[in-house]
Amino acid sequence: MAKDKKGAPKASKIVGFVEEVDLEDGDIGLRIVGDEYTYQVDMDREGRKLLDYIDEEIEASGIVSNLHGVREIKITRFRLIDGYDEDKDYEEDYDEDFLDDRYED
Repeated sequence: MAKDKKGAPKASKIVGFVEEVDLEDGDIGLRIVGDEYTYQVDMDREGRKLLDYIDEEIEASGIVSNLHGVREIKITRFRLIDGYDEDKDYEEDYDEDFLDDRYED
């Protein structure tokens, strides 16, 4: 965990996809899956806001802790990352007959 000069925890920034996790007690949890690590989300007020962004890529800032090999982030703020998804096939939703059907004489 990053610390400032006085030893207090410092916010870290991570980028990843929000995923839903079924917890042992029947509750729903969240995790952020990044390129290098997976972070369990602390389900406090800010963490619960991520429920609206499951399967979306976000950039999150927060306090990261590592207890028994499990990384957890207490979200302080986040933003949705918009952009072109190079893995998505945009042609699958394209209807080439749309204009032909609509404007036939």
